[in-house]
Amino acid sequence: MKVKGSVTIFLGLSISFFIILIEVLAKGCIINAERERFEVSADIAINSVLGEFNKTLYSKYDVLYIDASYLGKTPKIENVKDRILMYMRENTENVLNVPGGPWGNINLSSINIERFQGACANSGMSFRNQANIYVEDKADLNSLLGMVKGVEEKKDGIESARNENVLEDWTNLMEMISGKELPKKVNPVTGEIEIVELDNPADSYFSQSRSDIFSLVNVSMPQSVSFNTDTLISNRGAINTELLGNINNSKDIFITYLVDRMSCYLRPKDHLLSCELEYIIHSSNSDYENFKYVVNEIYKIQLAENYRHVSTDGYYISKAYAEAEALEVSTLDPTFIEPVANSILYAYAFIEALKDMNSILGGGTGDDGLNYEQYLIAMMFMEDDSRLNYKGMDLVELEVRRLDMNQSFSMDWCIERIDFLMKAKGSGPEEIVRRRMYGYY
Repeated sequence: MKVKGSVTIFLGLSISFFIILIEVLAKGCIINAERERFEVSADIAINSVLGEFNKTLYSKYDVLYIDASYLGKTPKIENVKDRILMYMRENTENVLNVPGGPWGNINLSSINIERFQGACANSGMSFRNQANIYVEDKADLNSLLGMVKGVEEKKDGIESARNENVLEDWTNLMEMISGKELPKKVNPVTGEIEIVELDNPADSYFSQSRSDIFSLVNVSMPQSVSFNTDTLISNRGAINTELLGNINNSKDIFITYLVDRMSCYLRPKDHLLSCELEYIIHSSNSDYENFKYVVNEIYKIQLAENYRHVSTDGYYISKAYAEAEALEVSTLDPTFIEPVANSILYAYAFIEALKDMNSILGGGTGDDGLNYEQYLIAMMFMEDDSRLNYKGMDLVELEVRRLDMNQSFSMDWCIERIDFLMKAKGSGPEEIVRRRMYGYY
């Protein structure tokens, strides 16, 4: 009887041990399954939120961002957090904590977005990086990129011409000539002393040069569109500028993107503004004013380049001096010859500049072989990097707000990368903690 009792006790202890072992192993499996489900649910949640990128941004501009305004809400990071939390609960609490659900238990404690990178990171370099990636992936933009690089090589010369003020120099010269005392002669008929008129051939051209450029060239004016620039990112001040990753900040590639995506006077798109590239350069709240500014800048460049040419070309110099020497006033006072000849050279430059402007505004090129769009490219190269980024984003904001009818849309609340920390309580004694960094690039 004692042996039988011992065997019974031993079997009972053994069975109890195996039951406890099975329970421990099952508990461990459940805890590990909870951790695995939590990790997978986190991946699903954030990838689902990343899948909610702004469709208009992608279709119009080929950039991927989560829009924290979620079509009309006040943009804030809590909107994104709420979406992540919703997807997490759908795959954890709402699955496990129901009758007949899988084994395990997950109760979310907290979701905290530690950091995030928006389009304005590092003064808009996040936006530039995505734009540059798009250009590098598009083989059919290689020729455009090559053209942009070609303009970049000429940028310094164009900038130098842009900084010259030929009209001011010409004005100073004409004022100096008009201030000179004119010679006198005796009228052979009346015997009276008369002042000899200057009769400078450059006078009529100088008078024309004082007119508005649009009255001197053949041009079709763009539709007058005015808009509010105060609410745009370049004026309201960007927030959320922390950079979390590496970027491609190439300026020539970014300008290629802007030329491809934005409209200009000779290449309008179905956008609110027909002179978007001109806006980047001048940034007025009027399409007309931006176009006018650019045309005047190109006109200044043409005057400077043509004056450089005629003032160093032997043919034009000889011709100008011949005209000056033929004047009666020069015969009586030779000191008029040089300044009058120089004023005539300015007139030659003016005439050639108008020819070039008519060609450029008609879709052709100036004597330097550059067309209207190439001058825009050159002027964009002269812009500061951050200003170029923000002005490009201004145009994106205008279009997305118009197309989505969402005035809350803001580029500094367009999110590309998220660093977040999640915590939950499962069946085990320890809290489940996961930190992840997710993004498009």
